Amino acid sequence: MKNRYCFLDGIRGLAALFVLTRHTGHYWNVSLFRSYLAVDLFFILSGFVIACAYDAKIANGTLSALEFMKIRLARLYPAFILSLLLSGACEIGKVIYPGHGLSNATCLQLLAAIMLAALFLPSRVGDSTSLYSMNGAYWSLFYELVINGVYARFRRRLDNSRLAWIAIAAAGLLSAEIFLEGAGGGGSTWGMSSFGTGITRSAFGIFAGIYLFHNKERLQHYLPSALPAWATLLAVALILSTPSFGRYDEITDVLIIIFIFPILVLIAARGQETRWSPLLIALGEISYPLYLFHIPFGQIFYFVFKNRVPAYAPLSGLLLLAVLVPSALAIARHYEPRMRKAMLSRFSTPWTMTIIGQKEP
Repeated sequence: MKNRYCFLDGIRGLAALFVLTRHTGHYWNVSLFRSYLAVDLFFILSGFVIACAYDAKIANGTLSALEFMKIRLARLYPAFILSLLLSGACEIGKVIYPGHGLSNATCLQLLAAIMLAALFLPSRVGDSTSLYSMNGAYWSLFYELVINGVYARFRRRLDNSRLAWIAIAAAGLLSAEIFLEGAGGGGSTWGMSSFGTGITRSAFGIFAGIYLFHNKERLQHYLPSALPAWATLLAVALILSTPSFGRYDEITDVLIIIFIFPILVLIAARGQETRWSPLLIALGEISYPLYLFHIPFGQIFYFVFKNRVPAYAPLSGLLLLAVLVPSALAIARHYEPRMRKAMLSRFSTPWTMTIIGQKEP
């Protein structure tokens, strides 16, 4: 099946690379301030792709909410559990290496954290403030699954108008939270305020993406036809690279998340197949494994090379990419498809197996 939205793949892969540089800054000797907005872009893209692949089947009742969630878990879980095992090993190594050994209490805490994370539930080790202290990138998956479940449960009651009002309400709440917090990027830590921001970011992005898919032809009509799809890649790179604008950061983030990102997704969605399509599709394929594995890979490299990592930046970052990108591609093309098929053959119906055999656009 041809990928109809290869430029969306390219945007997703590019955004994953910006997240990587944000979390491994000492490998690059550079700080890309607004790279935290890549997650908001992920949410919008996720909503668009989910609507393209499954929305009609959920709306007409041929795919139940339960079967949809099985599909989502089967798509997310194989790479996630592999990443969790590696992240857990890194966490154990950080405790053992200083020579303190593992006390019974620490063993129980680590075991509990790993078991909770294996269920996509937040887990904390020690006094960490991160929602998932073993791998901080997991937080967005938790909120995405929560909103996926809400969407699947109530989709048959949501007409186009209600989808629009949900996205507008979430946009209003998210704007208020951004102005209260001083900038976007919340949701990755413990606390009611952070939890509210995480839910709102994911709700706006996913429901906005679903609405964009349903109304793409009508909305694209208002966009200048001369804007090429490839320009969206450049625009995303420039946006995620922008520095802090001080007191204007709040309004900048609101404009980018609520207006600019949806416009870029609409422009990218009308892009046609090009000679660069295989590269764009590959970027999309590696985006999820790259997101999951960049933190544990970065920790392992830093343990091995220690002070040489910042001393040789950005060459150390290029070395990290040289190992991580082929690994991510191998996971996406060889490991994940087999594991997804195995999971669904055990827990789902033949109808669901037919759906999972199709690639998400």
